[in-house]
Amino acid sequence: MEQSERDLCRKLLARYHLSVSERQALPGGRVRFSVLVEAVQQALGEEGWFPFRLGPGRDIGSGAVLEVRDGEVWVHEQYEVGVMRYAPIHSFRVADVPAAVRAYVQANGGSPIDGVAIDWES
Repeated sequence: MEQSERDLCRKLLARYHLSVSERQALPGGRVRFSVLVEAVQQALGEEGWFPFRLGPGRDIGSGAVLEVRDGEVWVHEQYEVGVMRYAPIHSFRVADVPAAVRAYVQANGGSPIDGVAIDWES
């Protein structure tokens, strides 16, 4: 079954990996920022969280999780401070989903993701 560009973008952001054939299915071998935003918007609309629900007492690890709460978009970040030791989770509100996706990408190591470049202008 062929996956849509939005599905591939969602998988790349959630898992930080695409197979060779999935990469080849991307236009120009890159992901468009607008499609990343669509993928996250869809996930947040369905689940309220991306890529997973952050429960009480659960660590993120190094990176970020996004949440929509009462119509506001939140970024929750956490970073490793020692071997398997993590700083407290830092949460902040952003203006919209595109800002959340930018913060999410940055918190997870920036672009490219697993060698896949992001076309920030499309």
